[in-house]
Amino acid sequence: MTQLHGGRSGRRIRIGAMTNPIADIELAEVLLVTGSNTTENHPVLSSYIKRAVKHKGAKLIVVDPRRIPLTRHATLWLRRAGTDIAWINGLLHVIIKENLFDEQYVECSERGRRGCQEGRGEVYARVRRGDHRHPGADLVAAARLYAGVKAASILYTMGITQHVSGTDNVKSLANLAMLCGNIGIRGGGLNPLRARTTSRAPATWARCRTSTRGTSPWLTRRREPA
Repeated sequence: MTQLHGGRSGRRIRIGAMTNPIADIELAEVLLVTGSNTTENHPVLSSYIKRAVKHKGAKLIVVDPRRIPLTRHATLWLRRAGTDIAWINGLLHVIIKENLFDEQYVECSERGRRGCQEGRGEVYARVRRGDHRHPGADLVAAARLYAGVKAASILYTMGITQHVSGTDNVKSLANLAMLCGNIGIRGGGLNPLRARTTSRAPATWARCRTSTRGTSPWLTRRREPA
């Protein structure tokens, strides 16, 4: 499946910032927050999450070992610690096995779908049983909840990226978002929450200039030797 890379996020999508505007949070039917104590570090943005849950009927999945304030609003709270790739791959497994993925979206990347299906059965089975400190039933419920709506948004911060496996953590979240067709729609997306506007802006601008449709190709031209 096409994956992201861009600090920790963006290989083909090539954007190191949120794929969706902040206002789209209130359009999501499901919000998955992981690696983020959002009310502490992004208090204004967290108000969008709480409004979406309280007033617009959104369901909230929190994946964090800490009892952060957002857990009071959560439909599901998964207490993972150091098992990011395992629990994300567990969700991928359930979604594929139960045929909950967006088939039309995935058709354009058949190779990626095969990659999710092949060679991981034993790992996924262990995750579902709860061998990675997650009750298997909670992982299944989270997968069904995330994949069972038209628009679901993933929000994360340095609790996902600042690890030796940080790049792979973000790639796994990107696969989850794309498997369910949540890239390129209102209320969806893969959304890293940044501490400041300068955190990704220069890199994003430079990257988009060479990779987004309709932009100038001059940055990609190789300078000929004099």
